Amino acid sequence: MTLFKWLAYVHSLRLWYHHCMEQNNLSFRQWFRHNRSAIELIAGLLLVVIVFVSTIGCPFRFFLGISCAGCGMTRALMALIQLNFADAFTYHPLVYLLPFIATGIYFRTRIDKRIYKLLTYIVIVLFIAVYIVRLLDVNNDIVTVDITQGLIYRIISSIL
Repeated sequence: MTLFKWLAYVHSLRLWYHHCMEQNNLSFRQWFRHNRSAIELIAGLLLVVIVFVSTIGCPFRFFLGISCAGCGMTRALMALIQLNFADAFTYHPLVYLLPFIATGIYFRTRIDKRIYKLLTYIVIVLFIAVYIVRLLDVNNDIVTVDITQGLIYRIISSIL
């Protein structure tokens, strides 16, 4: 898509936004609260497109040279699509939680806030625990640590 088409698209979104605001008599804060899930979804998809188009892969690994806690998740999803459950588990053991996480995020306004917060903390602790175990496993080829490959290390080493 050319720059002109993108600008035209952004302009049409702006016009649509102002039309909606006038029709519903909403402030920006009310509009944002009302459309938060859609905005987060679009922002997430845009981030994924930027990462894949720029060919840097995982930004965490690109900048630090260390695999992130979600490393292998895309490969695990691809293995699930191909119905290869063993490889999916090998790539990332928590891949089977994704449908539940997505459902929880989608219905978060209908879930009690305390329960939602508790479930969020449980998922975060699970990801951190699995990440640490995978980092400590010397036979794991998916989660690796090589800070010399990170952009920050390369910049600092070129300066010094």
